[in-house]
Amino acid sequence: MECKKCGTKWETGKKTSESLIVCPFCRESLPKKEEPKFYENSRDALAAIMKMYGVEVLLGKLTSHFPDFAPDVSKNVKKLVYAVYENDAAKVLKNNLSASQSDKERAVKVAIQKLMEAFIVPDMAEIIIYEFTAALGWQVGKPDSPPQQPYIQPQNMSNNDVTYSEPVQSSPRAEKGLAESLRSLTKPVQQESGLVESLKHLAGKLVQSSTSIQSQGRQTSKLIYTPMQTNPQQQAPSLALSANAAYPTTTGIATEILRGEKRNLQFGNYKWRVLNVQGRKALMITEDIVEQSDYNETYTSVTWETCTLRRYLNKKFLQKFTVEERGKIVETWIGNPDNLWSGTKGGNNTSDKIFLLSLEDVDRYFGNSGDYQQKRRKTFRNSRFVADSKGWFFPNIYDGDRQAKFGNITCWWWLRTPGSDSSYAALVGDAGIVYVSGSAVVSASGGVRPAIWLNLKY
Repeated sequence: MECKKCGTKWETGKKTSESLIVCPFCRESLPKKEEPKFYENSRDALAAIMKMYGVEVLLGKLTSHFPDFAPDVSKNVKKLVYAVYENDAAKVLKNNLSASQSDKERAVKVAIQKLMEAFIVPDMAEIIIYEFTAALGWQVGKPDSPPQQPYIQPQNMSNNDVTYSEPVQSSPRAEKGLAESLRSLTKPVQQESGLVESLKHLAGKLVQSSTSIQSQGRQTSKLIYTPMQTNPQQQAPSLALSANAAYPTTTGIATEILRGEKRNLQFGNYKWRVLNVQGRKALMITEDIVEQSDYNETYTSVTWETCTLRRYLNKKFLQKFTVEERGKIVETWIGNPDNLWSGTKGGNNTSDKIFLLSLEDVDRYFGNSGDYQQKRRKTFRNSRFVADSKGWFFPNIYDGDRQAKFGNITCWWWLRTPGSDSSYAALVGDAGIVYVSGSAVVSASGGVRPAIWLNLKY
């Protein structure tokens, strides 16, 4: 211990130190040890840990202290904090404590990239790193509004270069950025392209032959091309029998996506559209409506977290995929922001394998108009849509791209964002117009277009 008045230092046992209230040399009163307090969010908890224990704990042994400082934060937030350590982002910050301002700014970008490579939501990767740097006292920028739950917010990009929520799952880290990551991903495929294509050709012939036999009334299993769960540089893919699979496996669709294909891709019993590719994963939505359902079984206030449609998609609907396919659908932290126009609360964020797009997502990925983010409202007047600050729609030139069919008829489809109040959910109309006000959650005619993140690394 050390007396701040006389400067004398001495060593004692822990219990003795805690019992001392005055300096044994000058009799000056010793400051009482500050007891930990409870904090409601990760930002304040991190700042308090830094103040009480210093940088060695903040960037080294935080996992043993954080639950005591923030016992009531959600499990997802705790996972996000721990991810900073598990993916070496904390090490990057620690190595630059004495660096110049420009080097600190670069370190922040590297730390964020490490989290993104581990399938952490891009904006949440940024926010949690900024919370750590704020606790360190670094002046390297600050997010506009630091939510205390994982939040999905698309970045500003061009129409052909969009981004989305990052799946929460460990992943091999790219050594030299996204470009190098993509090159390293496609290299094994190129090296074994002859064998792979031969196997795929043989599998296709066998499937075709098997289908022909079935059409004559005989039952048989179907031979399909499936990947080995190993490093492709060590072993070539194999052929495997499946009695339930009549369509290409993940390996086939992964190859197509990496080659740039984006529309009408087969996975499971459905056709999919690629909205975004980030490294070794792809965000996809079904090309059309797969079924009609209410958002919630009863007319009451709900959020995406509590609605019955979410429970159905992640249980019964998920079971429609084979075990192998389910293993390649990445579980993702889903941000559920409030409705920007009505202020209706979006509720807690969730961890899902299957989900619906939000208002932000549909505005970003279907034309990237920015109408929702910039609150360009319109209302229907004199048989046409006109700009109106009180409007509840944003029709634009991308309406046709948002249209979807159920069978042969165009129908409207649900979004996960709440509508004008918490008993309504936002939607895309049958003409492709986005209805921010939404429809009552018990509307049974609502179309369902599931979205998933698909793992491309096999």
